[in-house]
Amino acid sequence: MKISGTWSPLKTIENRQELKVTCDGREYRFNDSPLLTSIMADNEEILTAPIRIIGEEHGKEMKFEDLCTFVHSAEDEKTILCSSIQTDCVVFNTAITVEFDGFISYDVKIMPKGLTMEQCFLLDDNKPKEVSLDKLWIEIPLKNNIAQNYHVYPSNGVQYDWETGATQNFRKSGQLRGNISMPFNPIIWLGNAEKGLSLFMESDEHWQNKDTDRIIEIEKTETETILRLKLLDSMPAEWAEYGEHLRNAKPVSFKFMLQATPVKCFPKNPYERKILHIDCFKKIYEDYIDFLESPFEDTDEVTYDRIKRLGVNTLILHEKWNLYQNFWEMPVQTKIKTKKIVAECHKRGIKVIPYFGFELSSLNPWFSESTDVLLDSDIGGSFSSAWYRRPWQRDYVVCYGSRWSNEFLEGFKKLYEEMEFDGIYLDSLLKPKACKNSQHGCGYEKPDGSRGLSYPITATREFMKQLYAFVNEKGGTVTSHLSDCMNTASLSFVHLNWDGENMQTSIKQKGPASIPQELILTQYSGRNMGVPVEMLAYEYPPNWTFDKALSFSLIYGILPRPNDTGKPLEIMSKIWRIIDNFSIDKAVWIPYYKNNELIANHKNVYISYYEHNNDKLVFISNLSEKDITCSIHSVNSIACVINCLSSREYQVTDNQFDTEIKGFETQIYRIE
Repeated sequence: MKISGTWSPLKTIENRQELKVTCDGREYRFNDSPLLTSIMADNEEILTAPIRIIGEEHGKEMKFEDLCTFVHSAEDEKTILCSSIQTDCVVFNTAITVEFDGFISYDVKIMPKGLTMEQCFLLDDNKPKEVSLDKLWIEIPLKNNIAQNYHVYPSNGVQYDWETGATQNFRKSGQLRGNISMPFNPIIWLGNAEKGLSLFMESDEHWQNKDTDRIIEIEKTETETILRLKLLDSMPAEWAEYGEHLRNAKPVSFKFMLQATPVKCFPKNPYERKILHIDCFKKIYEDYIDFLESPFEDTDEVTYDRIKRLGVNTLILHEKWNLYQNFWEMPVQTKIKTKKIVAECHKRGIKVIPYFGFELSSLNPWFSESTDVLLDSDIGGSFSSAWYRRPWQRDYVVCYGSRWSNEFLEGFKKLYEEMEFDGIYLDSLLKPKACKNSQHGCGYEKPDGSRGLSYPITATREFMKQLYAFVNEKGGTVTSHLSDCMNTASLSFVHLNWDGENMQTSIKQKGPASIPQELILTQYSGRNMGVPVEMLAYEYPPNWTFDKALSFSLIYGILPRPNDTGKPLEIMSKIWRIIDNFSIDKAVWIPYYKNNELIANHKNVYISYYEHNNDKLVFISNLSEKDITCSIHSVNSIACVINCLSSREYQVTDNQFDTEIKGFETQIYRIE
């Protein structure tokens, strides 16, 4: 797989002084540790100490000796290392794979120590100790200034030792104020607004715990934050069958993955794509071609021409572009219509991206031959179903750990070439859903004979890696909808993510004040992941409108994505023009939590800005329901303040100006 110009080749150094692997913005050191010694992200160390193995044998703490770590192979895209270390009773062998986007895979094998040759031939009178393994934990110690925020997916059974203040739906992401304990969850991220560390685990196979509600812990101390994995609290059950021949027991393997974030360099201008996503929430009841060819509402302007005039350069067609949900083959007449849409858009300099999702449709002509690819996560063994849509069909969730992934890739590549598409939109595909379908190898057999769940994190990642390489090489865009899941393992391979659908119901029922800002900061700013984010906003007027979505986005350096050719597109057209008239690609981004220059005298007013040559593009949001009159003071001298939306110039007195801001309103200024 080609890196496709997004990442630099890996650099691997191995000598007596150091063993390190460097990728874009990050450096991993493996000196003096069987797992990992140091993680540098953007020239800042994020660990307080090496990742450590904590264990007990014969009731005492394990003592490690004879560490050996070496490079097995080093290439531009992948470096493989191996390590060995032993204690009195057991041996650890670890295979470590580092990939070009900073993704690290660990396969930790633990086994009883064997007899040396000298002991076998009675040349050594020292008898080896009886095999014992009472506890095995892994601890990842992070700096407190790094581990300020957290994310857990899917957040099953998570317990907090403080009251988060957020509803259950919004506790997956937030500010880390204390300790967290949980049963097995496959994705955990700890970090701040700029960087962090992702942990991935596909299953809890071989985990053996006294308290299954607390097998993963996040402990916040005065000096560090510890992410703890309690792998074993007793001798592995698999070893019991060996009896007196325990020394011959098969190794037990534990697999997990790490990835320091951001996963790639954040683009200098994250706003170049002016995207319109039609038929998502605001439904279009006719065929897309009829909608686009017709005049907009009561005007004489054809919709194609309207969206071009308002600045759209990328059009996403939602589900209805194909009669089959999530399929790369098309009916004959649908293909003709879609080709015409693409041609008309290309005439106007607009790129076209089709929707794909996560399902197998019952309308698909090959449905009955393909059910082995379906997701199976229900305790009773039933398959998970999704949409019921026109033309009437049922859509069942597909597992991307199945053969579907390869078939999708090959089918989409042919479709892409034939239809001259400009990218792909992926609805929730990057979210690795639990599966135990033995027909395609998901899940695992538990000691009691039942089937445990697994999460296809690496399979989904491999699918995305291949898809990104193909689309990116052709100059296209991979854009995803990944809501409430910071799966950076796959987000590496998208250009842009759309998030926020999980918030819409709460906003409708309880208003925008129900959304914690710490959730937005953790999950939506994009810079801590390295992937730009656009906010999803479904209008529920008058309490929630597209205008108000600006207050949740602009101060975080992101934009809401219009899904309506009416007012939302008109609003975004103005925002796009304002941003394009500023040198974003040369400017420095100063978010509100780093802003020490422009100060508001009201606690609910937040100010972020871009700055280039003392010229500022400033976003001021009122994050409350009440209208506010406030003063904005500049620490440094300012001469000119212009409201970009109204063109009004404000009077500046003593480097200060006054403004009135409505509830959940955002104002945009040029300040010099």
